Amino acid sequence: MTMEVSLASLSFPTVELPVESYVYQYCPSAASGVNVSELLMEIIDKEIYKEDYASITTYFQREPISYDDAIKSVEIIARSGIFEE
Repeated sequence: MTMEVSLASLSFPTVELPVESYVYQYCPSAASGVNVSELLMEIIDKEIYKEDYASITTYFQREPISYDDAIKSVEIIARSGIFEE
């Protein structure tokens, strides 16, 4: 099975990638056996998206939410056990 990835412009060709390569490269949490809660905690602990949040995400927010408030919500989800099988 393949997944079509359009580059959003007619001037670029469409590329077909195996679904597995797309999932593993761009969405590691979708890969089998990945501990999503652990992955989220790593994102929190290393502040992986903090700079991105400040420079990009807040631009699109009608009512800005601080990074600290947003990341607290992610931590609640990570610790909730929702991803356990």
